[in-house]
Amino acid sequence: MLLATAVAQPWPQMVADEPAWGTADGLETLFGPIGLLLLAVAVVMGVSTGLNGFYVSASRLLFAMGRARVLPPFFAKINDAGAPGRAVWFAAALCLIAPLFGREALLWVVDMTSVGVTVAYTYTCLAAYRLWRWSGSDQGDPSTRSTGRKVLSGLGALTGLLFLGLLLIPGSPAQLGTPSWIALGVWVLLGVIFYVMRLPASRQIDDEEMRHLVLGEHAETTWTTDAAR
Repeated sequence: MLLATAVAQPWPQMVADEPAWGTADGLETLFGPIGLLLLAVAVVMGVSTGLNGFYVSASRLLFAMGRARVLPPFFAKINDAGAPGRAVWFAAALCLIAPLFGREALLWVVDMTSVGVTVAYTYTCLAAYRLWRWSGSDQGDPSTRSTGRKVLSGLGALTGLLFLGLLLIPGSPAQLGTPSWIALGVWVLLGVIFYVMRLPASRQIDDEEMRHLVLGEHAETTWTTDAAR
């Protein structure tokens, strides 16, 4: 997209026109209304897939936490279609209510959740880096030996740390604003309080049962792989 915008027309002309969206103006200059229409369709599809992915992941996370007894069992119910219907409706209700707080409040939430997404991405990459072994290693299951995947997961972790630094280090061009910091602090505090309240119940569940509650039919495969490792 950056390349297409840069080669669409000379940059002094584009800057002089002060476009609201340089990519759209550039493609419209090259291909006319058809180019602009195709770009709009591509953007809508990209945004829709992202929203759908977050929507599915949020509802499944609520479902898994409900099964693990971290959240009330209300979220662990499966409907006739085999989906966590209550978790889906709960996520839908939050999505419908959130815009009522206005654009500024949504921006604070987006900035605050960017930290959470980056932490989750970095944690996942670190877990993958620990899982994969070097190709020449004689440790672990042979199916987990891949130098390429270990390098990629390590690069992913470094990238996540870089993004986290851009969000949190003072003076960074992408650092969080004061309202976003307040929202993040409140969210973390609520998480800590909730975790402490649920900790006694969580300690009563051993690792094997927790795997079964969270992973369901995938727990046996995961447990076997871990035992072999």
